[in-house]
Amino acid sequence: MQKSNRAVASLILSASLSAASLIAACGSSPIAGISASSAAGSNPATPPAQHLAIADAEDNRILIFNTPFTTDENASVVLGQPDFTQQQPNQGSGPADNTVSFPRGLAMDAAGNLYVADSGNCRVLQFRPPFTTNMDASLILGESPQGDESCATGPASVDTPSSVVIDAHGDLWVVEANRVAEYMPPFTNDMSPSVVLGQTSATGDPCNSGGAMSTGGNPSPSAATLCNAVGATFDSRGDLWVTDALNGRVLEYAPPFATGMAATLELGVTGAQPFTSLGCTSGEAVSAKLCFPQALAFDSNGNLWVTTAFSGISEFAPPFSNGMAAQMIIAQPPPSNTDPPSASTTIIPYGIFQSGDGNLLVSDTGDNRVLIFAPPFGPGMQASTVIGQPNMTTGTDVAGTAANKLWYPVGVLTF
Repeated sequence: MQKSNRAVASLILSASLSAASLIAACGSSPIAGISASSAAGSNPATPPAQHLAIADAEDNRILIFNTPFTTDENASVVLGQPDFTQQQPNQGSGPADNTVSFPRGLAMDAAGNLYVADSGNCRVLQFRPPFTTNMDASLILGESPQGDESCATGPASVDTPSSVVIDAHGDLWVVEANRVAEYMPPFTNDMSPSVVLGQTSATGDPCNSGGAMSTGGNPSPSAATLCNAVGATFDSRGDLWVTDALNGRVLEYAPPFATGMAATLELGVTGAQPFTSLGCTSGEAVSAKLCFPQALAFDSNGNLWVTTAFSGISEFAPPFSNGMAAQMIIAQPPPSNTDPPSASTTIIPYGIFQSGDGNLLVSDTGDNRVLIFAPPFGPGMQASTVIGQPNMTTGTDVAGTAANKLWYPVGVLTF
């Protein structure tokens, strides 16, 4: 199968946005012995990375790489596929304990368990270390192991999950189509969430809770609604931050959390009453707007980094306020979609993660690669390393699936 970079990513993104869901469309370890023992995800105090995990969405797999991370490196472990050459969803059959379909977000808890937003199968998987190729998941939230992929809305259902994040208490938060659900341990298969944000109940799912229609074709937003939520992270105070893609904004929620609660702060919407107007809805790069925000991460200085589908990566510095402008935008798109990739550009950046050494890792989905940016950060800066491509100026893969290749990478984290 021939793979394309920007065309594939643009088609998937266009289809998903119209449907209000992004899916529709120190030293090395041996392959069989990678272990993880420290928390990652949104924790800016993560120790130096030993391994890198990437959700390789269109190849329907999760790849794990060992340090030192180098350009054109081969992965050492693959989850979701029997080897590094297979790419079919669910290995060409129905969903099973060892398969995935269009995986997106990744998270890791304090015990080193890896969580995967298995978007195409409408479920979340947990894998326990040590990680080995083609291993079975140890826990499934959402559809049953051999589920029907119906993505039905209900208390124990998960609707096309895009991201997962673990909070300081060990609770699992799952970002779905138009809501964010909290699951409290001990986790069990098919359990129901304890809190749902963005909806008035645990069974609600419509864009902006199905409110009155706006001129943009979707119900108007409010401080308590979401429309195509994509990413989430926690700050050092325990506040939850969520990217609300179709509303063009990032929302902050302060604990205690409760179903249907209102957000306390909004980034990305300017010149209007907070929480009731849409933000960026086209491919514009404006420092105070967020054009289809995707993922977000805090660095060790408390700065918030947000990836956007069409306008690069925005950095917001505290103190945060409604409608504030970003202090910096890096890795913006090239002048033309036909221009080749470079070390300073991205096409539809999605996942973002800060490793313990201060590096920012960004999944450049449209160019089928993950970029590593080393501090200090500044406008126009270049990435130091690329994973998934042989060099910084290549973004297309037409030679088949392999251990050193990516096709539409999404979630990324180090551990």
